[in-house]
Amino acid sequence: MQILSKYSLIHYLNYVSVNKKNIAVYPNFLNKLLTDFTKLSVLDVNDSRNSVFKFFLGEDIFFFKQFGPDLADRKIFFETERSRLDMLKFAEVSYIDFEYQILIYKDLNGFENWVKCIRKSLRDKGEIPENLLKSFALSLQKIHQTSINNIKTSSIFENFEIFIGQHNIFQKMPCFLSYINNSTFIHGDIKRGNIFYNDSETRIIDWEMSGRGDLYFDLARSIKLICQSISDDFVFEMKLTNSEEILKTSIKIFLDNYSSNINLDKLKLFMKFTNIDLMKNDYFEKNIDILLAHAN
Repeated sequence: MQILSKYSLIHYLNYVSVNKKNIAVYPNFLNKLLTDFTKLSVLDVNDSRNSVFKFFLGEDIFFFKQFGPDLADRKIFFETERSRLDMLKFAEVSYIDFEYQILIYKDLNGFENWVKCIRKSLRDKGEIPENLLKSFALSLQKIHQTSINNIKTSSIFENFEIFIGQHNIFQKMPCFLSYINNSTFIHGDIKRGNIFYNDSETRIIDWEMSGRGDLYFDLARSIKLICQSISDDFVFEMKLTNSEEILKTSIKIFLDNYSSNINLDKLKLFMKFTNIDLMKNDYFEKNIDILLAHAN
């Protein structure tokens, strides 16, 4: 069952209620949800792989997310999600459905999708507020400063040689492996469906890809997300948005608030890798120097 609209979400809730299937952790929460939820709205449909919804239950706000069908071990993933969120105090898992890969999060009252907040500000004010970028940078910093000594985690680059071989990256970036430093706890999957913002704080969910890695991987994906946030299209095209100066200033604010000691050469290398891995867009790669023009 793939849930891509609020109507299919209501259908899912009714399905669970009628069939009385023992598929859910926290069934008491589900029973209350089935009888008491008052408003349901689409927060963000990220892509065909997963959807995020926001709904109200009394005075509390909850976020519903269905994950993709390719989870290797659902139970381990969901336990990892719960432990990471608890460790970082970002949110709490209220409900788990192992069969349909569903989580419901709480402790996100007042939060909205981070990209939605950026686009609203661009539409209303023609700029990206500094506090949006600062809070995102500080949340990443908090993640990267977390000690990995007591965290059960593997390296997200463990099978990287295989990955590189599949994507032919050795030919395009022969020195890339030598730059990787797997000493930091990273999120590993920075994208628009995973980041939420209120007036002063950014919180991040979906820890499936988290592990030991290189912080520049998260930074490069964050810059990609900032670029994509100014456009309705998944493929970033700076000429179409006429927002080069906004982007250069926004990236500088983001990086300055993350750290005053950014290795720009290494960041550019990871941005190039991010482009090969995710964006497949030559325009982004050709403008890396322009995007970082204001960065120290």
